[in-house]
Amino acid sequence: MKTITLFTFAFILTLLFLEFFLRFTDSQSNFYWIYDDNFGITDKINNESTLLKETFSIIKTNNYGLNGPNFTFKKKKTDIRIALIGDSFVEGAQVKDKYHFRNILEKKLNKKFTKNIEVLNFGKSFYSLYINYFYFKKYILKFNPDITIFFLSYNDYSSLPTNSYSYYDIDKNDSLKINKTFFESSKYKFYKFIQKYPFFNLSFLRLLNQVKQNDVKYHLLFDKLYSKKNDIKKRPNLSTVTKKILSELNEFNKRNKTKIIFAVREEATELSNYIEQLQMKTINLYDTSTDLENKNLNPFYWKGSKSYGHWNYIGHKKIAHKLEKNIISVIDQIIENEVN
Repeated sequence: MKTITLFTFAFILTLLFLEFFLRFTDSQSNFYWIYDDNFGITDKINNESTLLKETFSIIKTNNYGLNGPNFTFKKKKTDIRIALIGDSFVEGAQVKDKYHFRNILEKKLNKKFTKNIEVLNFGKSFYSLYINYFYFKKYILKFNPDITIFFLSYNDYSSLPTNSYSYYDIDKNDSLKINKTFFESSKYKFYKFIQKYPFFNLSFLRLLNQVKQNDVKYHLLFDKLYSKKNDIKKRPNLSTVTKKILSELNEFNKRNKTKIIFAVREEATELSNYIEQLQMKTINLYDTSTDLENKNLNPFYWKGSKSYGHWNYIGHKKIAHKLEKNIISVIDQIIENEVN
């Protein structure tokens, strides 16, 4: 009995020490997700967090809780503003902003045009098209972007959000409706409680959750002892929801509220064909990845963790170059319309 008591005491003491260490070293205490009553999971404003992704990285959010430098809400009349919308590939938490394709693209464009070009990163981890369309209509449009680039992949074919978000779904009349059922759940109330009382938001539990959710941590922790499982999933068909969202974005495009461009990350033929039917501008990014892989420069491979994942430094550089080539004509058209 005495041995069990001592063991329990030592175990609790160890956990307390680990919790104190993580909070004192700021490794986990400023985890950048919070729960918002409008959007669900979003990011803290002006926050710095240490993340364990394909590499050890520090993400610094700006005055709007986004990855990138601070910017003003109101756009200057003389500026051209470009909004980047997508998932974690666009967010790019794995690299510093100076290496992110947002920053590289902005610098390239500002060398070509006398007008000031702003490129804003609205990328969010786990945000699929279902969520991003809500995010676009209810939030991003308020920043008056002249050009909006939606980054798409197979995840946007039919995947419903698996976490806590507001998103678009289909109602009984086969029309798009906002689904916010998560906010009525006991799970959401629990998350809000944890957020309100951070003492219960244990850093070591969140660290273990990151280890569990991301295969690369096992590489970092166990290296050769870890064998990654192959997870081959059947590609879904393009859903009705996705088609309706793309069609509505096409209507936005026609009304000239913002020039919408789709950047397709993977060779998603059905998705690309549907966008082509809508006669909207598409940038195929997968050929850039293929070209790099043919040169033994894999844009998804991280040497430090010996793993594949999001775009690495080479990937960001090449994506910026591809985007630049494809949107110069769009910017020229905007400037020409202003003159006329």
